[in-house]
Amino acid sequence: MAIRTAPTRLKQLLDALRPGPVLILMHDNPDPDCFASAAGLRFLLERTAGVSSTIAYGGLIGRASNKTLLRALDIDVRHVDQIDFSQFPRVATVDTQPRGGNNSLPADRVADAVIDHHAPRKATRACPFADVRTAYGATCTMIVQYLNEAEIEIPQSLATLIFYAIRTETQELGREASKADVDAYMEFFPVADLELVSSIERARIPRDFFQTWHRALLAARIHAGAATCPIGAVQNPDMIPEVADMLLRLEGITWSVACGYHAGQVIFSLRTSETGAAAGALAQRVAGRRGTAG
Repeated sequence: MAIRTAPTRLKQLLDALRPGPVLILMHDNPDPDCFASAAGLRFLLERTAGVSSTIAYGGLIGRASNKTLLRALDIDVRHVDQIDFSQFPRVATVDTQPRGGNNSLPADRVADAVIDHHAPRKATRACPFADVRTAYGATCTMIVQYLNEAEIEIPQSLATLIFYAIRTETQELGREASKADVDAYMEFFPVADLELVSSIERARIPRDFFQTWHRALLAARIHAGAATCPIGAVQNPDMIPEVADMLLRLEGITWSVACGYHAGQVIFSLRTSETGAAAGALAQRVAGRRGTAG
């Protein structure tokens, strides 16, 4: 049976975003969960309410796999530098929340709808509609439930995108995956273009990727069950969480942290394999008032 959201929740979401047009804002340096959530929400709005929408992001789309994903599935996204926010009466944020420090929502705008799976932010309470489910491993799983409740047939391209997003966000269901994530993953497994998924995962990588990895490996240090890595300057901020993820796979390592700087900002990524360790909460304490984390 397809997973669904509550009928009243679907109606509240649509009411919050009518009449449009809607700007769907992802977090800066977006990942596949962002793309799938935004594309799914855009599809939902068009099919159920006839509302047009535009997907936007700040920062960079740096990973080779993400560029290949957008190109292969023909996903239209715009950088916020190309967006006039005054042209959009409604704004929805996906996989991010207002004032979270990781998106480009103007300070004078209140999001009309928030859909996210990270810890709730204080500013989210002021939004007309908010659906925040911290037990979920991927935001796009929530979008699947809205689509199923609306009884919309999901095309293969969107099914492939969502399948890939859940796969990467939960590390093939091995990291923070809820039953809902598993159900959505299995729902799309028979219809997703698995050959395309494989080609995205094996996307061609630029030379600077290996140069950054070389620096990271030389800088990595082991402290009991923790691995640390000060990378230095990076052209692509996505490299920092990628290094942290890889270091966590070292034998005997249960915590990893990688840090570097990009565009005048210090960026760090904290990972753990310890169940219930709440790495996000720890990252927030580390950042304190000097920055943001989640």
